[in-house]
Amino acid sequence: MKKIIDLSMEIYSGMELTWWKGIGHTMVMLDSRDFADTAPLFKEPCKGFAEKMIIMGDHAGTHVDSPYHFHPEKLDKTIDKLPLDKFIGEAVLIDVSFKQPDEPVTMDVLRKALKEQEIEVKEGDIVLFRIWPGFGEKGWWDYNGLTEDVAKWLIDKKVKAVGVNTGLDYRYEMRRIVHVTLLGAEIPGIELLVNLEKIKKKRFLFIGLPLKLRGATASPIRAVAVVDDP
Repeated sequence: MKKIIDLSMEIYSGMELTWWKGIGHTMVMLDSRDFADTAPLFKEPCKGFAEKMIIMGDHAGTHVDSPYHFHPEKLDKTIDKLPLDKFIGEAVLIDVSFKQPDEPVTMDVLRKALKEQEIEVKEGDIVLFRIWPGFGEKGWWDYNGLTEDVAKWLIDKKVKAVGVNTGLDYRYEMRRIVHVTLLGAEIPGIELLVNLEKIKKKRFLFIGLPLKLRGATASPIRAVAVVDDP
């Protein structure tokens, strides 16, 4: 038996977690055409149709960044040009939510988590970090992300992708050093994951496919963990 755990935010009109103050990511807007609008165009038994018009940035909700997001020279590495196997594969979850909220995920924090949780990161793994214990709760916006040393360690491990339930960098770290480092190594960065606390297995299948958006810097994804359910 397999169990599917949804790791994705709900996307809705006016959602707040797409608005990074001082950076300027676009908001989400959904507009509707309902049955009353379209019914006159059709004949019975058709009662018209409903549809939504969606206006949002490519970083809305749970999303994955392409290398082009922070590297203007990587125009050939937009989200539509990345191989799909970057977004599907064996994954591990490293829970570092025991750290202090204002403490970054340093190598010391990482080593402690790997030892206590008996986790081995292998070449080709998709590595997820549970950085904050409760997604979106009070104080969440003051999260502190990964350090440059951890990003370089992940590159040395030849991981396939890296995901977090916050942002990759410290919110106010305007060098964006973790983004620059990981994306420079063409390791996609997945942000704003949810429900990581529901993953109880050390290894599982992760799926987080982006939309095929031509020239996009990122894409919302429907991220899931597929785990063995005894």
